[in-house]
Amino acid sequence: MSKHKTETHPVRAGDNRTLTAKAPELPPGAFTSASLPPMDAPEATAFMRRVYDAQVRNSLAAGKTYFTGLPENELRPVEGSDRMHKDAGDDCRWLLLFARQELGRLQKEDPSKRPTTIGIASAYRSAAKDGIAWRSAFETQYDRHEGERKKFSSGPHGDEAFRLLLGKMPGAKAAAGFSNHTYGRAVDFWTREVIDGRPEELTAKTSQHALWRKSWFFKWLVADGNAAKYRFVNLSTEEWHYDHRMDLKLPRGKEIPERAQAVSGELLATNNDFPSDET
Repeated sequence: MSKHKTETHPVRAGDNRTLTAKAPELPPGAFTSASLPPMDAPEATAFMRRVYDAQVRNSLAAGKTYFTGLPENELRPVEGSDRMHKDAGDDCRWLLLFARQELGRLQKEDPSKRPTTIGIASAYRSAAKDGIAWRSAFETQYDRHEGERKKFSSGPHGDEAFRLLLGKMPGAKAAAGFSNHTYGRAVDFWTREVIDGRPEELTAKTSQHALWRKSWFFKWLVADGNAAKYRFVNLSTEEWHYDHRMDLKLPRGKEIPERAQAVSGELLATNNDFPSDET
């Protein structure tokens, strides 16, 4: 018996041609292409859902399993409203604490430097919330490549445009239920700092790859090897994205404290513990 069912999408208004694709079979209640909020035009919506279904099929073909999300008892707060898997949350809080302590030390050594502020852009997301994030990422890629899509002989929503967007989306956003964010083991960081003389706020944006690599926070996390000290590994295609690995061997036998508290016993540092460059 086939694991797929057939869906037919209109190509564009007034056109009798159809795109017939196999919609991937997912568990009951899963976030599917039909769950995606529509775009401005029917043909754009059909195009988006075709790309999404193909990306899901590719994930399944690669041996990945759809995951709907974590139960509440598996989640722990990190800071603010952001949560992670209970095994990852404390490690992330310690990472942020010591990064902020280092920022405080640097600011004390040279008060003339404009301070850097760091935090979390996104952590745990259920499959449903991750699907909305995919929709946002798709629209960004859709708009960014509009000129290129319009030049294709098959049109802006034809097979050539489909292959283009399908090639772009895995590097921009995993399909819902296939991201480590939904397992509670991924975090997207953000930073606000002065880069090349200009104040910049960096978050999970594909347009900011180059700026991220120039940032103090990225260099502290990766170049100095600090992320690995707290069992976090950078996703090579996203400078802001770090995956938590419980099996990661910590350098020099370093132990991460089991309780996420400062030496004083107080709660860990937050973004308000060091000056902001906001006016």
